[in-house]
Amino acid sequence: MNTTPSDLPSISEEPVSVEPKGADDSAKGASPLLTPTIDPWSFHSGMKDLFPGGEVGQQTEIARGLEALHIPDLKIVSSPGLLDFYSRDQADVPEFLRDMLFESVPDAVLQPFAVEAIPPVLRYATKRRIPIVVRGAGSSPFGGSMPVTGGIVLDMNALDCVLRFDSAQRTVKVQAGMRWADLDWFLEQHGLCVPCTPSSRFSTVGGWVATGGIGIASISAGHLSRSVLELEVIDCEGVLRKLTPRDRDFKSLFGSEGQLAVIASVTLQAKAKPASPAPRLTLFPDHASALNYSIGLASAAQRPMDLTYFSPAKFDALNRILGKDYFPVAHGVLSCYESEEDPSMKNAPPLPKQARPAHQYLAHLLWNERFFPMKFRKLGPGLMGAEVLAPRAHLVDIVAKAEKVCSSHDIEPMIEIHFLEGGDGMLLCYYITDQARQLKYTMDSFRGLLITSALLDAGARPYSFGVWNHTFSDHADPEEQEERARAKRYLDPGSIMNQGKSPRLRGRWGGVPATLFSPGILGSALKLVNRFGFVAAEAVKLVSSSNAFDRQDKEDILLRTADECAMCGACIGVCPAYLATKDERVTARGKLLTARQMQNGGKVTKEHARRTFLCLRCKACEQVCQSKLSLIPVYDELERRLTEVYGKNEEEIKLFVEQVENSPAYDALVDRGLVLGAASKSLEGGK
Repeated sequence: MNTTPSDLPSISEEPVSVEPKGADDSAKGASPLLTPTIDPWSFHSGMKDLFPGGEVGQQTEIARGLEALHIPDLKIVSSPGLLDFYSRDQADVPEFLRDMLFESVPDAVLQPFAVEAIPPVLRYATKRRIPIVVRGAGSSPFGGSMPVTGGIVLDMNALDCVLRFDSAQRTVKVQAGMRWADLDWFLEQHGLCVPCTPSSRFSTVGGWVATGGIGIASISAGHLSRSVLELEVIDCEGVLRKLTPRDRDFKSLFGSEGQLAVIASVTLQAKAKPASPAPRLTLFPDHASALNYSIGLASAAQRPMDLTYFSPAKFDALNRILGKDYFPVAHGVLSCYESEEDPSMKNAPPLPKQARPAHQYLAHLLWNERFFPMKFRKLGPGLMGAEVLAPRAHLVDIVAKAEKVCSSHDIEPMIEIHFLEGGDGMLLCYYITDQARQLKYTMDSFRGLLITSALLDAGARPYSFGVWNHTFSDHADPEEQEERARAKRYLDPGSIMNQGKSPRLRGRWGGVPATLFSPGILGSALKLVNRFGFVAAEAVKLVSSSNAFDRQDKEDILLRTADECAMCGACIGVCPAYLATKDERVTARGKLLTARQMQNGGKVTKEHARRTFLCLRCKACEQVCQSKLSLIPVYDELERRLTEVYGKNEEEIKLFVEQVENSPAYDALVDRGLVLGAASKSLEGGK
């Protein structure tokens, strides 16, 4: 949803003015999502008085240099506490490992409120060879949007509106920071949808282009690239380029992980939204029969809209989350059709004798859970795993290998396979861990690498690399790698885009420690450990069983909730306070990261605390939370602790709440049913 940015001042800088920008005439007046980025004080004029002095802190040299350029429509963030939020993505990798290997905290975070603000930043960075890391929702678990040598993070979340919509042609052009949930809501008003979407509905459109493009309905719609008509990208010299499927570099941008250019906009081909999807859940006694049946469905001329395999452990975990044994603990295949009259359902091959259909309500329940893949994290609290592409020829063997390796480590793998046209699949193998037990958590991270290594040896391919899968970069498709390298020479000759990720991983001390993650060192070590099988597994179990570094405050409500949080960012796009400020400290994820900073001894400044207090208690975050966390009591406790140190300005908060409640963004959230406890100009909110 596009809203106005708040001019809460950045550290040691004057507020940046934002000039009004117009949308295409075809987009005007059709929806709140089509509202262009405008002067933030056009209806929030009273909010200027909230933070007259800005934040007091030390600016980096890069931040000072960018500020001297006076780039319009650009907010420069250099607050230490907020910069730390951008040092990670969804992956909860042991912090000591991240801090030892990489300079993951950026020197500056830039939030452009107009595309025109991006070219001068890229030219500035290219001239000085400063790394640029483009960030959407930060919902990837592989460190793709995590800096490794500092530099600049380009936060695209303010570029989030619909630029053009053609109902007759069913096409829509959106800025790269648009979240899929917002786009889905906009298209639904016109009876349309995008043919395929990620399971993370709150990731950004540009982010999914950069990280892969395989997800829900890929079996019928194909890869995301089939639904994209045009990409607008900005190269390292600041040149805006339009690429279509006819251009050679077009395909290379999908899965490029931000290493080629800044994706500015995406034009998509929509389709009629299915009025009443018809899911079917079929249960099998073993994975081989379930997978062979699925491969047959995926290879047919007429295929279901979506097709997914689930292992017994997935159903067991889902029952635990739901608090009741709804699902039989078996191997399941969920096929979903566009309607009960879908020809592909009528022409589907007959079920084998050993298969049995589940109750219809279970199929609908499982289909409705498709956008909450990380909710099982609450059971640990913590979730680890592996993600690979599995070709149909090796699929049965790959799943057998996953079960064997996990069994040797006493892990119950929750395996999920999203099928593609022809029978290949994207396989997720994940398992419960416990973040409060540091040695176990570290060893479980290592187990994830062991599982990935074993699956690749069985014939799988990596889906994403980022930082944490860099050790498997030697398994990348050679032709794709060559094409991407050629595209990089053309689009990023300055080699600033996501610098330090490929072909060699860099980091602290010249990248020497990071070489441990190279295929030759860690990759070889993983193969060796897997070769020793039972003996190696017992050694890993012995280390992980130690309680030596367990957190003693594991029952602390703030830290326990932070561990249970999926860190997916779903709460950010629906937070009225964030939509007004574009400051993540006001969001649920930001508050929980603040709690972690406090626990780890990090300094939380008074200005950081003031932003943490800005909350409407509207419960929109609880509405979309994957882990279904009860967040209001957590906010109360966090604010109590901050108040003890810094005090609390109730009048300031009241003014903020009143201003946000009178914004179009807030009204749109109410219309969508996301705001349960409308604050109604009081401080009680949803309490």
